[in-house]
Amino acid sequence: MNFIIFVTLSLFLTCNALPPKILRRFWTNTGFAPIGNDPREVLLSSDTLTNVDLISSLPNQGLETIRIHWLLDLVDSKGDKYGKLDKFLDGLVQKKMNLGLEIMSHRKFEYENDIYELLKRYTMRYGIEITSKWKLETWNEPDLKSYNVLNFTLDDYLNYIQALKIGLERISDESGHNFTLRGPAGLFRNPKNHEFCWKAVELCQDGTKKCPFDVITFHRKGNGSAESVFSETISLIVELSNTFPRLSQMKFSNDEADPIVTWSEPREFQADIRYAATVVETILLHWTAIYNEIINLESISHDNAFLSFYPHQFTQRTLLARFQMNNSNPWHTQFFQKPVFAALGLMANLGPLAFDIEKKQNWNGSDVIYLSTIGKGSKFYLSTILVMKKSIKTNIFRYELPQELLKRASNTTIWYSVEGIIDGVTDPYHFWVKNGSPAFPNPAFRDILRKIQTPLLLDHGKKETLTHFDITEERSSIILIRACEEGTPAPIKIHEIRLTKVTEDEVLIIWSDKFYEERCILTYQVYFQGKKDGKWEEITKNRHVPFMNFQFRAKNATLGCYKVRSVDILMQKSEFSEVHCM
Repeated sequence: MNFIIFVTLSLFLTCNALPPKILRRFWTNTGFAPIGNDPREVLLSSDTLTNVDLISSLPNQGLETIRIHWLLDLVDSKGDKYGKLDKFLDGLVQKKMNLGLEIMSHRKFEYENDIYELLKRYTMRYGIEITSKWKLETWNEPDLKSYNVLNFTLDDYLNYIQALKIGLERISDESGHNFTLRGPAGLFRNPKNHEFCWKAVELCQDGTKKCPFDVITFHRKGNGSAESVFSETISLIVELSNTFPRLSQMKFSNDEADPIVTWSEPREFQADIRYAATVVETILLHWTAIYNEIINLESISHDNAFLSFYPHQFTQRTLLARFQMNNSNPWHTQFFQKPVFAALGLMANLGPLAFDIEKKQNWNGSDVIYLSTIGKGSKFYLSTILVMKKSIKTNIFRYELPQELLKRASNTTIWYSVEGIIDGVTDPYHFWVKNGSPAFPNPAFRDILRKIQTPLLLDHGKKETLTHFDITEERSSIILIRACEEGTPAPIKIHEIRLTKVTEDEVLIIWSDKFYEERCILTYQVYFQGKKDGKWEEITKNRHVPFMNFQFRAKNATLGCYKVRSVDILMQKSEFSEVHCM
């Protein structure tokens, strides 16, 4: 591997002049649509449920809200009306994922009564602390015929919005929580062709009426680059604010802020670090607009939680590569984490206060963009994400600690870690293609893919004085630097282990952990006790496991018991979790 990470100690001043601001986690959203003839069948399939389970396993709720097309198709008109929806939402709530509910279906609803009834039911089932976090949104892209399946007229559509708002006001009055409405989730192209979404926001300009929306949502994608997504976001918010001045006081959300349209179109860049870097850079560019108060942006979302399919398992716009193992008995599915999934896992470790982004363009042949974040607690905490685009020669990039931290970091023992996603190294797609792109990778091949699907631990240690990091990297990479002060409290016990049998000798282990605003967790250790020998062994030995999932292939059988603990950057271990057996 052609990378070296140096941690160097010297005294100097940083270029960060402006103070840090509260970093809202505005990017922790994803979405998908069930692809197939029967949305209900797809939504309740084991593949969809495993996909959501894995998405929920990023640390610190790296992805916490999932926006789903056609979810209300699970509501039946006869019999057990909510049985299928209960089943899906029970799993979502168990996984600590928040729902992005698009109020749309292939059949007509009584929207005022039904949204009231639905929220009343699930507030009683899960509690207001759960349903209050759901993002409720009007019909997805209502101007497109592929979505306007009920053939709404403009009047139908506007009446639908008003009915939803009345239903939400009813449940808000009854529950004591203000359930808000997002919309119109439109593309906002030519007003003649996209009349629905333009007329919907026009309601907010009418001073005689109450705006039905609390957040204005829209979809603007790019032409392949982060800059183009960012430009589209800014230009539409400015256009809407200028056209309808009352909107300038409202919050906005681009909840399909993807690099390019059509998720299913296979593109090689969507398989490797290029897509991962584009997503991180998109987030950082939007942060600088928030930091500098250019726009009132509530959130962005990436529409990338889809289930990929043969022969484009890696190259579609997804977080995971799905392999349907139709040659096995019984049939089953294997999932592999793509670099974009790993990148969002690294982003989850950012601290609660952030500086403005820094950019170094054409720096010795490289472009570098990075964001530094710090903690709010009494102990020193630093977390910085860097995107380094391919260089033409080996060089050293010096990352300087923010000025605000230099005094706090001096004369203090600091533990640090450096993790990286490296082009062609932490790259399952590269290895898969290099070895013939097998449609049904065998167990040994799958083991290798899993070893290279997570970030590498490039450096780890402690220093008495820490002032900057020197990074040498010959490839495109995404680097996360973290530093924690000695004396930081040890991690607490993890919980909610979930075991899913994949094959006779494979099990997927997923667990939950506390949300750490200043996250010093470095890795997890998973232990297995076979039913025959009764001995505990660490099955993650010599593996860096930064996320809350691990797929284990046993030499004999996976029957037995499992327990998990976390290890932080200071090498402090949590208590073991409760033991779970299968």
